[in-house]
Amino acid sequence: MQSLVREVEQAFREGYLELQRSQQTATTVEALRVAAVTAREELATRYRELEATMAHNQAAVDILVAEKSALLIQLEEERASRELLETRVVSALENVDKKDKEVLEAAYMIGECVAVWWRPNFETLMYPYCPPHITKPKECKKLFLVHLSEREYFAVPKNLKLLAVPLFELYDNVQRYGPVISTIPQQLSRFTFNMINA
Repeated sequence: MQSLVREVEQAFREGYLELQRSQQTATTVEALRVAAVTAREELATRYRELEATMAHNQAAVDILVAEKSALLIQLEEERASRELLETRVVSALENVDKKDKEVLEAAYMIGECVAVWWRPNFETLMYPYCPPHITKPKECKKLFLVHLSEREYFAVPKNLKLLAVPLFELYDNVQRYGPVISTIPQQLSRFTFNMINA
């Protein structure tokens, strides 16, 4: 009888231990299930955040691509307008006729040298020769005969005045015009002028 009681107690003890083990296993399984659900929710949250970040980055990339396209179009338009302007300038320069070219080009002709004046030192006097003891004169002024065409005229700045003086007034008038200008009639005496009445 005692052996039977012992067997029953042993069986009861083993059943109780088995029940405890099964309860622990169930608790562990439940904890694992909760941890899996939590991990899945965290992964879903991170995935949604990642999708939002990617969508934001894609929008920024789309904006940058649109701005780049607009800049390229603007650069292409500026290049086309510059080329058009260059073409117009070239065609306008090519369409200048001969009369305009003659006006733009200098039609005067520099003739013979009439006189050479020398300034040996830093002084007001000039000489029609360079003194022999001067090796480095300070100034050399040359007067040339210049032939102008009929269409050319003299132009002077507004702060200056152009005065036409006849040769007979220049002749031997050193006090008023100085030694250089007053000797122009003597220097021109070797030339023959043909006067044309306008």
